[in-house]
Amino acid sequence: MLASVLWLGLSLAVAIAGFFTGVPATVVGATLALVSLPSVVHLIIGTRAAREAHDIWIVFAWIIVGLICVLMTGGASSPLVVMLALGPLHALSLGRFRLGIEASIFAGIGYLSIAAISFSGAAMPALENAGALIGLGALVSVLQVGVFAASAGGVINERRGKNQEIDRWVATLTDTPVLVISLDPRRKVRSWVGDLRLLPGMSANDIGHASMADFFEAPYDAIRGIEEDDVPELKVETQDNVNVDLRATRDGYRLVLTHYKPRAVKPAEPVAAVETAPEPEVLPAEPDAPRLSDEAVWIASLGHELRNMLNPVSGYSDLILSERAGPVTEPYKGFARSIKQGAEHLGLLVDDLMTAAKGRSGRLRLEPEDLDVVMEAEDALDLIRWQAEESGMTLKLDAPQDGVPVHADRKAMRQIFLNLLSNAVKYSPPQGQVTLAVTVDDDYAMIAVSDEGDGISEAELARLGEPFFQGENARHRPGTGLGLSIVMMLSEALGGDVRFESAEGEGTTARVRLPLKVEDAEADKGEGEAEAEA
Repeated sequence: MLASVLWLGLSLAVAIAGFFTGVPATVVGATLALVSLPSVVHLIIGTRAAREAHDIWIVFAWIIVGLICVLMTGGASSPLVVMLALGPLHALSLGRFRLGIEASIFAGIGYLSIAAISFSGAAMPALENAGALIGLGALVSVLQVGVFAASAGGVINERRGKNQEIDRWVATLTDTPVLVISLDPRRKVRSWVGDLRLLPGMSANDIGHASMADFFEAPYDAIRGIEEDDVPELKVETQDNVNVDLRATRDGYRLVLTHYKPRAVKPAEPVAAVETAPEPEVLPAEPDAPRLSDEAVWIASLGHELRNMLNPVSGYSDLILSERAGPVTEPYKGFARSIKQGAEHLGLLVDDLMTAAKGRSGRLRLEPEDLDVVMEAEDALDLIRWQAEESGMTLKLDAPQDGVPVHADRKAMRQIFLNLLSNAVKYSPPQGQVTLAVTVDDDYAMIAVSDEGDGISEAELARLGEPFFQGENARHRPGTGLGLSIVMMLSEALGGDVRFESAEGEGTTARVRLPLKVEDAEADKGEGEAEAEA
């Protein structure tokens, strides 16, 4: 909207300048009415949530106006050729990238047509007595190109941030036995994410172009069955033991497929009065038996909804901090930073939920690579520093200068560090200190995170690491109780272990042991043997 208002102001200024330089009033008025058309159309029907049909009218109004101006001011050699860039750039500023490409092609074809007419020697229409209007028009067009380019850059950055959030969501859901398919109000597939192996009869391209009728024999019956939790069977091929869940959302429908293993029911005890009872058979799962599918559906839906809410929170925080819409005073910048940091922290909690779901379903996938424990520790400290600064705490890193190499999964390492550090900050007193120490012991990298909190009793210490367990001192503190259980699960998945030390009134220390990179561990062992022989 701001770009259109700016264009109207610049066009009016050019018209006034042209009038005072001797251009006839009729020419000035006709030119102003013509070049103002796209902006007026945008101000009338264009909104941030405008339908694509509206955007098409606005963008092609820019192109038509540009072609008319080029045709009337010299054809292929007109300086107003720059106006042909306004349509595609306007489409990009709206986030309509495909429309921008189509507009560029249309503008290019129009210009080549005008050029062909010019080079053929045919008589070209000309705007008489345009005078300074042509040069001034070219100047303001260049200025408008810059405005649109800046707006398009902001949209691209916002889209890139959303894509990064989506990538994190996709990476979290990959290999989890869940497939989430989002459909628009017309029952066409808008997007999908998850384990495509649940639908072996369909490829990614098939799902991308599918509708609800491709999944259900009677899609209207499926929609009517939403309120009654009665979803018809899918007509497409699926894996065995796939649960189907269809839900209505604010902007369409969501189809969730989850894989589960039926729980076997113990056979009935033989009746005592019968001397020769037949061999007991294992009965199928009870219809109302608890299944992993119900939990998986809940977690997948929760994660999807949280991601949908976190994307705009993080994106708009970035826009405020970039001051794209105008200067922002420092107190409000601080508020925006806190909002962004809170969104990032909530994103980490979502990652914890999805990691716990993967671990419980046995589908946790790790991608080991060569890492430096010290560098990963420094990055984690930077991410958690804002949380410590709110309570005036000090974060201390005690680690070797030359680093400690391991072969591990980067995301798992980061979750271990962030969960331990966040936990230590949460239970430390204000103005206290949290220490992260990294050392080497034989073939292992030793990571210790210590706080100065109240500590916990021996009974509670034995339960640390149980999912959702929180001690007495956590009663008035936020948290899910998942953090330490995820640390234990990931540490074991990386070939290490974790143990906790605490005493009441003396704080708590979490010690994680991870195997060193193989060649480095062998080198350290060889040096130790050489020193022993000496």
